[in-house]
Amino acid sequence: MLQVSIIIPIFKVEEYIVECIESVLSQSYLYLEIILVDDCSPDNSMDLAKKCIEESSNSKNFKFKYLKHDKNRGLSAARNTGIKASTGDYLYFLDSDDAITEDCISTLVENSNGGKTDMVCGAFQVIGNENSLWHQYQFNDRYFSENHEIVKYYTSGALYVMAWNKLISRNLVLDRKLYFLEGVIHEDNHWSFLVSNQIQSLKTLTHKGYRYYHREGGITGHLSVRKRYDSFITILEAFNAALVAGVILKYPECIKFIEKSKVQWIRELCKSKEFSFVEKFKYFKRVLELQNHFSFLLHYIFNIIKEWFYCCLEKGVMLRTKLYNKYCNR
Repeated sequence: MLQVSIIIPIFKVEEYIVECIESVLSQSYLYLEIILVDDCSPDNSMDLAKKCIEESSNSKNFKFKYLKHDKNRGLSAARNTGIKASTGDYLYFLDSDDAITEDCISTLVENSNGGKTDMVCGAFQVIGNENSLWHQYQFNDRYFSENHEIVKYYTSGALYVMAWNKLISRNLVLDRKLYFLEGVIHEDNHWSFLVSNQIQSLKTLTHKGYRYYHREGGITGHLSVRKRYDSFITILEAFNAALVAGVILKYPECIKFIEKSKVQWIRELCKSKEFSFVEKFKYFKRVLELQNHFSFLLHYIFNIIKEWFYCCLEKGVMLRTKLYNKYCNR
């Protein structure tokens, strides 16, 4: 039977960790290695997790590993620690403030073609925000057997970037060194794009086995704007290095995706009031130092013209409506 290593980073989740652990202990699939990584959490999250496991009659069905960082290193580092300690055929990432359904892992494994599929990706439920844009991800049961098709699917925005709820081959992660970029936020954007360039087979499911809880004041809510922008530029530089190294393949879709990411980031930076002109120029210069800077400038200018055109079009429609209402509705 295929073994799945569930990696759960733990940091300041006292209110949610018990529900998370209980959902794992209720899994119908029993060949699980559950790895809990304490990222130097200042509260009782880890103690509560251990207590929940010790008091559960289901805990005897699973293997457990308890790991602890000497200092807080972030989500990426905790996941990487879990990857290096894992022994399963597949890896599965679960955030400690979320939960999974009883048949989550069993359904993913059943669709792995006996362990031959590099990645199996399920759908998810969004709880706590009915207006979340993540409701757009409505998967079909599809199978991809060519890397180029997977890249096209990912770069089209059809496959969500979050690392969780994806069963991925452990050997592939280790062989291709598909670790998470440490010291940044939005690390899933970096990891998932690299993964899409490396996997040769993908199965997507309509089954909603993951319960994502939308919580106010999440990681992107309380961190500074500067931290987010520093992370964006670091990820862009990492994309560039991966492109040079051949980790990111030179498909037209990949190049366009990276250039589009640069443009989107610079456009947001220009609108930001958090930075001086000199600081913005320094960021802009770092982007220009990356590969394909001429292509980036063309994309940037094109987007400015396109935005100007749509703005004029919108104003034209508004003016026409105003004139119609004024002179035709008398």
